[in-house]
Amino acid sequence: MPVVEGQTQAPSNMIALKDLYPARGTIYDVRKGGVGDITELKASIKSIGVLIPLAVKKDGDKLIVVAGNRRLAALNELYPSTHKVPTISADAFSGDTRVLAMATNIALPPHPMDRYEI
Repeated sequence: MPVVEGQTQAPSNMIALKDLYPARGTIYDVRKGGVGDITELKASIKSIGVLIPLAVKKDGDKLIVVAGNRRLAALNELYPSTHKVPTISADAFSGDTRVLAMATNIALPPHPMDRYEI
C-alpha cells in the first residue's frame, strides 16, 4: 500500500473475506444494495489491488467493516470467500465511524443522504 512521504502507516492484517461482515445502517449498506455501481471499483481492484485496507471493528466474535463496504462488495464478487484482504483495526478510533467511511470515499460523488444532518 502506498504511503505519502512523511506519513506513517499502521500495519494491516490479512483477513479472509468469509470473516468480514458489512456494517449495518450505513449510507452504503451492502445488505440493502446501497453500494451502487462497483464495476470500475472491481476493475481497479483486479488491476492494482486494494490500496486502502478495510477498516474493521470487533463486535463480539465478528469483524465488522466500518469503512470499505463498497470495496468489500467488490472483493466478494471477484474472489472466493477464502481470499485474504488487507484490513486495519478501527477499534482504537473513539469517534463516529461514519467519519472513517466518509474519509475513505472522498473520491466518490456525494450520496444524496450526505446533504442531511443525522
